[in-house]
Amino acid sequence: MVRLPLPQRFISSKSTTPIQQSRNPSPLRSPMESTLTLKVNVIKGRDLAAKDRGGTSDPYLVVSLGSARESTPTISKTLNPDWNVTFELPPKWYTLESKRRRGKKKESIVSGQILIQFSLVDTANLGANPADTYRKFRSIVCAAEEEDDAALDSVDQDENDKDEETSDETDDP
Repeated sequence: MVRLPLPQRFISSKSTTPIQQSRNPSPLRSPMESTLTLKVNVIKGRDLAAKDRGGTSDPYLVVSLGSARESTPTISKTLNPDWNVTFELPPKWYTLESKRRRGKKKESIVSGQILIQFSLVDTANLGANPADTYRKFRSIVCAAEEEDDAALDSVDQDENDKDEETSDETDDP
């Protein structure tokens, strides 16, 4: 596996939290999850947007998952880079949100395609076969779904109780 340092422009100068602390699993989930990592293979890009005057680019790719960030090396003067780099990202639950900003003066034009492969790895048992890793993953996901379902059931029950307590209809004939 290749681990590359991030270019200085991606490192926050305001952050005082060591990177190791930012990779702790969510406190709402079980400790078993911390042994699973997401392995990302960044293979290559094709037909990327030309950004240089000569009709080429110096492309690189930043893969981020929450506070974890990894970057490929810059490949000079190409629109079809071959990276063949592998990253391991920590598991963590994140709220999805859009970072798109409308009305900026300078619009970023992004085009082309990136070939990426994801693998789930059990770092506690590197010799685990794919079926065992999948079973462990499913047990984590199913446990989380059961927690979510239980929370939804209690919300539904609360709503039903409110519906039974108040009514706009009268019982008069």
